[in-house]
Amino acid sequence: MPSPKITSLGCGCDAGKDKSVLFFAAYYDNGQMKCIASKSIKMTVSELKKAVVWIKAKRSKVDPTKVLPFQIVLESTSRYHERLLHLLYEAKLPVCLVQGRLLKLYLGSLGNNSKTDKLDAKGMAHFACCRKARLWKPFSDHILQLRDLLRARKNLIKRANQFRNQLHSLGYARFTSKEIARSYKRLVAQLLKELDKLEAAIKKLYEKDKTLRKKVAPIVKDVKGLGLLTVLTVAAETNGFTTVDGQKQLAKYAGYDII
Repeated sequence: MPSPKITSLGCGCDAGKDKSVLFFAAYYDNGQMKCIASKSIKMTVSELKKAVVWIKAKRSKVDPTKVLPFQIVLESTSRYHERLLHLLYEAKLPVCLVQGRLLKLYLGSLGNNSKTDKLDAKGMAHFACCRKARLWKPFSDHILQLRDLLRARKNLIKRANQFRNQLHSLGYARFTSKEIARSYKRLVAQLLKELDKLEAAIKKLYEKDKTLRKKVAPIVKDVKGLGLLTVLTVAAETNGFTTVDGQKQLAKYAGYDII
């Protein structure tokens, strides 16, 4: 009986706040995946650069001619993955950023009920070996700046609503200090001032980008109920709609995955 042959290679990277776990694997024609190597690294620039060298070395050892399909998969976290993601891209490695929801469903299909950093990285490596994902490309500096401003705006709105709700609940309390209500009112007023500044900065950036205006303006004009900032939020999170292929994918991205 012939020995099983490697059909693809994959690397899963579970990025966290203080450390990342890397899992490099090979997938065989008998349907089995084998761990080539795994390691844990600190989230410092020097360690992340060493991780890139480590991945290149493991790939070259198994596939010197680079003929086997190969991908690196990272999960989209809040921000912790970004430094490693950019270093991998700059090293001209095929790196993919996959939504956490999709990875969770995939890991569930493998029967992974436990959750550890190493198991998550292993599951991402399996995904990298068996599924073809979209290769990641960096956002422009302009879109990144716009995205961060819009995320900050969202956070300020959330904080303001929290203080409003707390202020509202004080009206039903049997005993309360008037100073607490005054404090909440001052905080809400200050947050609203900061919101005005952020929204002005967002609109200023939008006006500077002719390409983005050409895409966004017709949507705001023709679709009732969608304001400029809402459409800009979607555009900024999808790199000017370049990370989606159509309406159905955009609906899924927004969470409207109708079954």
